[in-house]
Amino acid sequence: MSPPSVISLLSILYLTSLPLIAIMTNLYPYLGTDTQDTQDTQEVQAGDCTMQEDMDESLMVGVVINQSIIFIIGGFGNILTLLAIPYVRMKYGRQFSILQLNSVVLILHLSLADLLYTLVGFPNFLQVYFYRKGPEDWRMCYFLGLFRNLVAYVDFNTIAMISCCVARHNLCRQCG
Repeated sequence: MSPPSVISLLSILYLTSLPLIAIMTNLYPYLGTDTQDTQDTQEVQAGDCTMQEDMDESLMVGVVINQSIIFIIGGFGNILTLLAIPYVRMKYGRQFSILQLNSVVLILHLSLADLLYTLVGFPNFLQVYFYRKGPEDWRMCYFLGLFRNLVAYVDFNTIAMISCCVARHNLCRQCG
């Protein structure tokens, strides 16, 4: 196999494992809730809220490894994007006319939003999964969640705007 096909295969496997891990981690605490085995559960408190969390170590280790990989790749990839696109646009703008489109600015915006989510959201998730507790202060927990969800909202809307810009560009090119 050639290296590009191996990289494509690994990318497909990794991207298909992400939703599966997310589904497993969200459904796992609800499986087998008919019998309450108090040996394997720990009560986790975050402010005034309490929840029962299953202490299956293999699943938690898998989640921590997955989120650590996302943290490293997401941080490095978004920083590289934020540095590379403006550099190539300024230095070689005439050779790459596609970089003059409005959607390129939105891609930079998306990369910045992803970087913020990676730097704020994932360390908090890793803390919760690894140490089994969130921030001690309820205000900090509230504002971390608020900021993380706000950045995710910006991220989703930026993706929608990129698709609108690309669709408009393609439609206008066909009409004219």
